[in-house]
Amino acid sequence: MKPKHIHRPSINLYLLLLIILSVCMSAYPVKNDEIQEALEMNSYAKDTTASAVIISDQGRSYFNFNHPRFGLELVFERKILVKIFDADGYSWADINIPLYIGETYEEDVVDLKGFTYNLVNGKTEKTKLSKESIFREETSDHWKQVKVTMPDVREGSVFELNYKVSSPFIFNLQSWTFQKSIPAIRSEYQAEIPEYFQYNKNVRGYFPISDHQTDSRLSALTQYKSNRDNHIVGTGQTSTSSVNFVENIEKWTAYDIPAFKDEPYMTDADNFKTAVTFELAYTKFPNAPAENYTTTWEAINQKLMESDDFGDALDRTGFLKNYMPEVIGSASTEEEKLLNIYRYVRGKVKWNETNSLFTSEKLKSVLEKGSGNSADINLLLLAMLRESGIKAYPVAISTRNHGMIFPTSPTITSFNYLVVGVPNNDQYLLIDATEPYAPLGLLPYRCLNGSGRLIDEKGGKWIDVSSQPDKEKTITEYTIDIDEESISGNHSHVYYDQAAYAFRNQFFSDDGSAFQKEMEEKVPGLEISKVTYEKMDDLAENPSVLCDITLNDCLTEAGDLIYFIPMFFDAMKSNPFKLEKRDYPVDYGTQIDDFYFSKINLPEGYVVESIPEEISIVLPNRAAEYIYSAKAVGNMLTLRSQLKINHAIFTAEHYADLKNFYDLIVKKQSEQVVIKRS
Repeated sequence: MKPKHIHRPSINLYLLLLIILSVCMSAYPVKNDEIQEALEMNSYAKDTTASAVIISDQGRSYFNFNHPRFGLELVFERKILVKIFDADGYSWADINIPLYIGETYEEDVVDLKGFTYNLVNGKTEKTKLSKESIFREETSDHWKQVKVTMPDVREGSVFELNYKVSSPFIFNLQSWTFQKSIPAIRSEYQAEIPEYFQYNKNVRGYFPISDHQTDSRLSALTQYKSNRDNHIVGTGQTSTSSVNFVENIEKWTAYDIPAFKDEPYMTDADNFKTAVTFELAYTKFPNAPAENYTTTWEAINQKLMESDDFGDALDRTGFLKNYMPEVIGSASTEEEKLLNIYRYVRGKVKWNETNSLFTSEKLKSVLEKGSGNSADINLLLLAMLRESGIKAYPVAISTRNHGMIFPTSPTITSFNYLVVGVPNNDQYLLIDATEPYAPLGLLPYRCLNGSGRLIDEKGGKWIDVSSQPDKEKTITEYTIDIDEESISGNHSHVYYDQAAYAFRNQFFSDDGSAFQKEMEEKVPGLEISKVTYEKMDDLAENPSVLCDITLNDCLTEAGDLIYFIPMFFDAMKSNPFKLEKRDYPVDYGTQIDDFYFSKINLPEGYVVESIPEEISIVLPNRAAEYIYSAKAVGNMLTLRSQLKINHAIFTAEHYADLKNFYDLIVKKQSEQVVIKRS
């Protein structure tokens, strides 16, 4: 969401009206032979698995000073040409165009045109996009979208779409993403920016941009002056003058861009796709002072402190005095007060599942209504902590699906969430009161994303959000009896830290039936006859689930021999990492510790013929560890397996080691025990 406090700049050059030297309008014409070649494509040679390919994707942003309604206009135009190979590519024929809604004005789509081309009996058929295939809808208070469904799309189709976005918001200079989930043959973007506007620019991603060109040109605009009041008028103009200005032009072009492949353990994919983004830093018009926006992190800190729906919200908390006796209760120490306030806010105000850096309404209304976004809840928590005498600070962060924060590119839009930081020795206890099943100090997984910015009167500072002590830890134990036809026994699973929060979040209100259904659907041949939950209510305890199980079709008989995989359905079936090379980090978000132990009673009359050998795998610096040990004593087999991920983030250079690490685990856990009739 764009910050609400940003406003349109004032233009004080007698009020600018008209660009006299018109900007060259590039229509990005698509040649007929280009469409014909695309129609004849049966696959994309550089990625034969692709369900579709972008033939060309071209964007351009420029400024217009004579919009009839709001004067200064930021225009973004785009033309995209796509080839569809099979039904999996049909989704690319549904295009969503996001549009920002301000307090007075809003963005809009103009000149929307599209065509779909098909080869029918050797001839090209052209179907025009109709109004019936264009839909508009609001998606939030500040965003709407235009949804386009291209007509007559089938296997082998080619479609082109051309549109412009008219925007009164100069802060919303469009970003451009070169890399998508399908390959692209050519992608280019051009930004034409008058010297009056300065943007912080960030080029990110791992696929290289082939060509980057910079240029400038001299343009001119005409101003009109009325003898009466120096305002713009339709008639009675008595004088004009012309002002020259420089337009700075940048163009980026990339070719043969591979599809971006999602893999496990990554933050938002847009963090890693090749893209260029912009953030308005300042404006400077002739004969007018510079107007700063987001030039430094310290400036951002100051704007947040002064914002009506951020810092100022903490100055309107007199109403809390009537609530605090009930909230604090009999608590006397700071630790007791902190816990009581956290429990009160967490229980009184329900999160509406909206991430936000800014409040949606006054904190008093949030408390009375009993619901709000993440900023509503956590600023209310912060206000109550301060009212009780506890030092606390807002910490602005970016959630995992929102994107990384780049310290070298100061932008308010880097943030989309707010938590509370309470000084704790030389560190900070980070608190989020949006989750009813999270204990004090445990941040939801969505928040574990690098650094956050602590906001205070001194300009703020960076703190590490991802170094929380909590792990995703589980302990699984089995006692299993094997006969010649089936396997039965009992199973217990204890959850700690992040795993405990996730388990409660899913099954707190369950009587056991949901857990049973989920497990039986996930594991063929598994039957669960009884499910019992323990320690679910006290968030300071580690919850567990106990159940009686029967496993079918897990034994393979061959004469006097029986084969089975001793970890049964808990064995890792495949490596989660598929790519041979990964250019972006593996980000678990938190450390992992999965411990597995089982006691397996063999059937009467059988002895162990062979068991898997013990194994211990350790990556450099003990970044990850795995042990596997199977032992046989009499007619009992014991098995121990433990996977520990000690580093939350692995850089791309360590990907090969991590992938090989999992290959070895999958191989070991697939090894079988062989027992023989004695």
